[in-house]
Amino acid sequence: MDAGMNGYLSKPFKEKDLFDALVPFAQEDIRLEKQTGIDVHHLKNIALDNREFIDTVILRIAETLPLDFAALQKGVMEKDHEKVNQLSHDMKTTFAVLGMPENIQEALRYLESWTGNHRSEAKAQRMLQIVETACSEATSQILESFSTQSESNKTFTEPFN
Repeated sequence: MDAGMNGYLSKPFKEKDLFDALVPFAQEDIRLEKQTGIDVHHLKNIALDNREFIDTVILRIAETLPLDFAALQKGVMEKDHEKVNQLSHDMKTTFAVLGMPENIQEALRYLESWTGNHRSEAKAQRMLQIVETACSEATSQILESFSTQSESNKTFTEPFN
């Protein structure tokens, strides 16, 4: 109430609706940690049961996302700002195609412009954790939703630890 919230939420309400109503008044880190799942319905609409599209685009994302994240994590650890900036930029497009929530885009935007000064290192690690969770969930959801009909037994990179 001290924040001046005067919104309204009628009962019964869903947990997500309550969360969305409170998020604008939360600290930045809390806003960034909200839901991370992909929009499977969005992906299925894009794919239109086109097996070639699913195999060459959607399942390929599940195969490369863990590798992209590992490279991003390595870049942050090595303070390779150029590498982190480029990988973050590329991953923003991937997550946009997946229909990921805005909080993931915010984390990637931060990493995309990360300069590595002393104060920003801890925040970069927090943003990296958010991206890691998103990558892990996206990979799992894609494989769960699309790989059952795959025409061949492809080997995918192991999901995140």
